[in-house]
Amino acid sequence: MKVFFNVGQDNRILGWGSTKGSDNDVELDLPEDHEAIKNPYIFRYADGELIKDDEWQQVQIEKQQLRKNTPSKDEQIADLTFQLMEQNFATEMAEMERADMAFQLMDAESKAEDAQATNADLIYQLMDKGVL
Repeated sequence: MKVFFNVGQDNRILGWGSTKGSDNDVELDLPEDHEAIKNPYIFRYADGELIKDDEWQQVQIEKQQLRKNTPSKDEQIADLTFQLMEQNFATEMAEMERADMAFQLMDAESKAEDAQATNADLIYQLMDKGVL
């Protein structure tokens, strides 16, 4: 089978076709089941033949797995939005707790003032009766 390969500057195969696509295409006669027809991007062209680059193939597999395992932009935005909502909720809860504590402090201060007034009244009564 006649195949025309588009070869890049680094001698890597960029694609192939059954007809010549540019003056730089290289013509090779390959069996129909040759791996370069199914996956041309893992081959280089040198000295008139195709050379499979296993290291390059492994790098491409790892890149593909990384892209596959990396959340999409929409997923990342949704995750960050959720985290922001959680932080806002935590902030609101903390503000409510601070407000509740401020109310409790004001209530305690009021009770302390009432207790001081009661103590002053009792002391005055004791003094008035001559006990003190």
